[in-house]
Amino acid sequence: MKIFWLYRLIFYFIISMTIGPFYDGWSSTAKYLISEGVFSKLCENVDDPPKLFYLKPLCDNQAYNVGRLLSFYRISEFLSSIFTGIFMDNVGPKITVLLSIVLRVISWVLIPTCNNVHAVIILSCILCGISSNGIAFPVFTIAQYSKKFFNVCMIAISVSLSFGTFYTFILNRIKYSLHDHKPINIIVVMLILTHLPIFILSSILFPNLLEKDVKLNIVDELNSKRTKTASNDEVEDVFIHNNKWEFRTFLSILGRIDILVLSFASMVNVISLTFAQESFPILYGDNKTALTVNEILIPLSFIFSILSTFVLNKVGSVPIILFLNVVSAVMHMSLFFTNLPASIFTSILMSLNYSLFMTQYYIYLDSQVPIQYQGSIKGFLVTLIGFVLFVNIGLNYLSKTYFYTREIHLALMAIRLLVSLPLYFFLRRELPQRSRSFDKP
Repeated sequence: MKIFWLYRLIFYFIISMTIGPFYDGWSSTAKYLISEGVFSKLCENVDDPPKLFYLKPLCDNQAYNVGRLLSFYRISEFLSSIFTGIFMDNVGPKITVLLSIVLRVISWVLIPTCNNVHAVIILSCILCGISSNGIAFPVFTIAQYSKKFFNVCMIAISVSLSFGTFYTFILNRIKYSLHDHKPINIIVVMLILTHLPIFILSSILFPNLLEKDVKLNIVDELNSKRTKTASNDEVEDVFIHNNKWEFRTFLSILGRIDILVLSFASMVNVISLTFAQESFPILYGDNKTALTVNEILIPLSFIFSILSTFVLNKVGSVPIILFLNVVSAVMHMSLFFTNLPASIFTSILMSLNYSLFMTQYYIYLDSQVPIQYQGSIKGFLVTLIGFVLFVNIGLNYLSKTYFYTREIHLALMAIRLLVSLPLYFFLRRELPQRSRSFDKP
């Protein structure tokens, strides 16, 4: 279907904002889960005052059990990615998106209906995580529809994901104002108003065959701008001659040194940021101001996403990834402290990291990998992260049982700095190539 790329971008922006990984705004999501009474039965016989007293009566045991759910959200999101990517490459974005919306609806309904059934709550996290990539992979294909605004499209989706973390923030306030209504009724109305219209529009606007749809629309864009130098080769450069998906080609792409280096860096990034986000509500559980600032700053990370567009075309993705890696090392150091200024500084660094959480990796991959393999390669990368994220469950256990939280932050800070070394050498190799490309007429 021929659609002007900007109109398509607006719709993709809305869907990723509304049905994106809302749990990335973890402070708001933890509040929502607690307000639904998730794991509340763990606190029945506790006499001590609850640490997070202003959310809902609860105990530290509930706080820790709710806190560890972020790992399940992200493990399921990342671990399922290879299958989601291959699924999209073979059946198309439309079916992938529609199925993901259905999974997301089920995950929302399970929380208020089975709030104290551990297995069901974890299942809800898993379904939600799977649906996140089922939305993200098709939505990120928007960049293929306009070669001139490739980076702008990618950053726009990153901005929408940042806005999406306001979802539970707003939902919490709606629930508070409608506290006399049953939670399940609020959720059902929310799904009817947001998810149902998007499901209908997705069935119309998303393509079944991505490659065919991109060729149709990008040629139309070039012709409408009367780009006389445009040729078939110029349109075909995001494809490969054999458009059949082959496992051998898939493996050869995975074996490239740049893919391996950035894959390792992204694994460390996700483990690091996930543990920091899980630690924050527990560390500042008795500081309402610190939690509120964190709730607001994570969604406002879109500001950093927009600012990155001014440097992305000049320096590329790798320098930005290296910069974020160093920033994250400082973030772990700031988590050694528990005062309000430290919490605000930590939230700013966390927001900066989240602003380009996976987008910079996707930008690099989408510019270097043939379109027929982009879903599969991104899926493989994120699936590896899913396996590695099991480490976070162990880290949470060490933090809760042996109080090794500071030692863990110190170790993650050191690993972040070590990862900077291969990124730096890779950066030195990439920058001269980019400089030569800018010198070309």
